Amino acid sequence: MMALAAAYSFAQASRHVVLVTLDGLRPEFYLSDTFCMPTLHQLMKKGAYAKQVTGVFPTVTYPNHTTIITGAVPARHGIYSNEPFEPEGITGRWFWYADSIKVPTLFDAVHQRGLTSAAVFWPAQIGAKIDYNMPEIWNTKTYDRVESIKTVIQPASLWNEIEENATGKLTTDDLSEERFSLDENTTRITGYLIRQYKPAFVALHLICTDDQQHAQGRGGEKVKLAVSNADHCIGQLLEAIERAGIKDSTTLIITGDHGFMDIHTTLFPNVWLTQKGFINGKDWAAKFQSGRGSGFLRLNIAKLSKAEQQETLTKVRQLLNALPDTTRSRFRILERKELDKLGAYPDAALAIVPNDGFSIGAAETGADTRPAGQKGTHGYLPDNPKLKTGFVAYGAGVHTGVVIPDMRLVDIAPLIAKLLGLEFNAPDGRLIPGIITSTF
Repeated sequence: MMALAAAYSFAQASRHVVLVTLDGLRPEFYLSDTFCMPTLHQLMKKGAYAKQVTGVFPTVTYPNHTTIITGAVPARHGIYSNEPFEPEGITGRWFWYADSIKVPTLFDAVHQRGLTSAAVFWPAQIGAKIDYNMPEIWNTKTYDRVESIKTVIQPASLWNEIEENATGKLTTDDLSEERFSLDENTTRITGYLIRQYKPAFVALHLICTDDQQHAQGRGGEKVKLAVSNADHCIGQLLEAIERAGIKDSTTLIITGDHGFMDIHTTLFPNVWLTQKGFINGKDWAAKFQSGRGSGFLRLNIAKLSKAEQQETLTKVRQLLNALPDTTRSRFRILERKELDKLGAYPDAALAIVPNDGFSIGAAETGADTRPAGQKGTHGYLPDNPKLKTGFVAYGAGVHTGVVIPDMRLVDIAPLIAKLLGLEFNAPDGRLIPGIITSTF
């Protein structure tokens, strides 16, 4: 997967690209009749769509969203997980800041070209070169988004502008992921930015489809409502594009970051490490970082010599393989060579991936196996059918009636680059032929 970088520079097929992610989008949301997505069904018929899309490992939000806008795997782009590794205690911080990304993004390419961009709730974009940027962040103690976003929104005057022209006064509850109004409000904000500024590139991250699958699992009734609400939001964006007078020159791309797995049990591998002395309070030699559907083993390189690191890794591997069969049979070990092939987490010595129905937790004491606190999660290997996501493209420059059997998230950045005529390096992506029609 770690292919040589390929540069893309094309004649322009579209003047505006609106990119929307439905967090936790599964292909069956638009391929089956179980879910109600009439707007997306219309776009599928008039544009192109994929039967499934393969993300990157781990299949969690921030690494995969960064892959979408870079065409790079996590080992290259630098966002290895949702959260930084915090061995001294988990604070709840995520990779919110754009300076953690190690490769150019589509936003950088748009800026370099002198074009206008906008982003709403797009992960890891605080401080990015985005003209109108309402990034995702929250207070780690209260989970309030309002006051946190106000401190990082760009330009600083944008918050007041949004409240005056798009949403009215926004409260904490208006931006809670437990409320469908979160997606509705971020869609109103995005629609306003489209109408007012007509950016060349707009990216919106819709969240509620993820939250409800965590709470209720893949088949929950509120999941169906969240999917229908997301479809309504897409319709609102189409209306905003039309009202802006840019319908004929705009491409709308709908995609996701991962699928979902129903879970019933959580494994806590750090409990095993504590029991064997690898973790002793603040003192530690080896520790797993939880990636929900995976766990990544970190060695304390500040404390251990090279020889001690190798010895510790050997002992941890022996510990895992010596677990009772009822426990050991619940997960597989991914060695460093396998992680390299996946382009995943270069700082991990190895990873563990549990079977269907199981997840990985971070606790270091207590029972090593407990009932799961949620009904669904993700973070597993991207080749798992339940972790596939989706893709639909419609509008300027897109062929009608194109069905793609299988594509990858790394392939979306080259597509957007071609649509906008950007010169852009997509290190691990490729341009899928047959989607683009003509150029201006």
